[in-house]
Amino acid sequence: AADVKSKITDGKWDINKPIPVSEYPFSNDGVLLGHEANYAFMIKAYGIEFSYDMIAKKLLWGANGMDTDTDNAELVLFSRIKSLAALNGLPSNNDAIHTFLPAIAEAKQVNKVRDYLKALEWDGVDRILDLAMAVGPHDVAIGHMSLIRWLVQACAAADGAEIGRKLNPSATAVYEYVLVLHGEQGIGKTKGLQRMVPKALRQYLKESVVLNINNKDSVLQANSSWIAELGELDATFKAADHVAFKAFMSREKDEMRMPYAAKSSKFRRRTVFVGSVNEPEFLKDKTGARRFYPLAVEHGFPEWPDEVVDQLWAQAWSLYATGEQWWPTDIEAGQLGTNAEAFRAKSWAETQLEGTFRWDEALSHNDGDDQVRHTVSEIWLRLQGRPYDRHTSLTPIQMAEVGHGLRRLWDAHGAYMFKGQLSIKTGQGIVRVNATGGRNRGWILPPYIDEYTRMTEAQY
Repeated sequence: AADVKSKITDGKWDINKPIPVSEYPFSNDGVLLGHEANYAFMIKAYGIEFSYDMIAKKLLWGANGMDTDTDNAELVLFSRIKSLAALNGLPSNNDAIHTFLPAIAEAKQVNKVRDYLKALEWDGVDRILDLAMAVGPHDVAIGHMSLIRWLVQACAAADGAEIGRKLNPSATAVYEYVLVLHGEQGIGKTKGLQRMVPKALRQYLKESVVLNINNKDSVLQANSSWIAELGELDATFKAADHVAFKAFMSREKDEMRMPYAAKSSKFRRRTVFVGSVNEPEFLKDKTGARRFYPLAVEHGFPEWPDEVVDQLWAQAWSLYATGEQWWPTDIEAGQLGTNAEAFRAKSWAETQLEGTFRWDEALSHNDGDDQVRHTVSEIWLRLQGRPYDRHTSLTPIQMAEVGHGLRRLWDAHGAYMFKGQLSIKTGQGIVRVNATGGRNRGWILPPYIDEYTRMTEAQY
């Protein structure tokens, strides 16, 4: 009896022999019950170990006498467990195995990323600033700010924001900010990313991910990592409208069905995103631009020794673990938003609006609310150099282009919503920039740049 218990405890029971029913936790009149504890007992007795990787969102396993690196290793394991269940008189159908294996693995969760970062000790040197200087951003202060927030966000994601939410009660476990490097091809924007991840954690980096938020397999691939490098940002943007993409980035959990599971489950997101672009004007939507930290860089990520890379993450974890937030402050959000605006693609109408009117004088007058306004149709014709025709009919897309362009330009010059109307403050009080009702409907426009002035300024 002692020998039997010893073999069971040590996981050395002969795989060709059933385990005595009396040794199992749950049975009824000598018949084994299809109970989770019975499967866990059997698996352990035969030397099979299960755990659950919280970052990679997959089962980890090891088994006596089995090679875990072969192409079909998981299928072979599944077959062995089914065979062992049948040998021991436990239900061996696929549903039973699919039901109990995840539960057994879930009881032993592992988070290698969090454990690694948590064990690092920071030496006090600002490696984040060193990194900002190394990539040569167009604005070092913006680069430093962006890298701090993104690196701390990566630490929060690895931890599921457990520490962060205790230190910041208003915090949510959302990691919606994407670091984007813009620069010439060949400088190592993406290839160098691997060098910035500790060697022990590179298995949790996924490169060249094309994220299609409407495809469950694509979402699963991206979210089964700690850092997902979006290799083709344009492809990601084309696959989803901006509203859907913003909603996706703001999720705390993702509903996915793992290959080993019978049905889908909700998984806490533990992934942050980074990308690179060759074209500077890659942002299509201003309201979503705040989720991006775009940096124009002269160099890719540096080739630092492993110990320096560790110190970079030691600093990031130290900031996170002492209460540093992983989203921008209100002041930073304004600065980062202004920075992101420089990377936004402009419509034809907005480009024409910028070059047709003196926006630097948009607030230089003291006229009241009764000043002349112009309809979207008038403005569209004016931008095209055509005379006004009240019979002109614009398409919804044309009207939206003009309206969005005017809104963005007035926003940049202090306009805000007041009683449901886009307005500005002047010496005469609050003036409606866009009056949506009444006889004097339409948009206020800054002074017009005449053709002579425009041609003269183009020389400088």
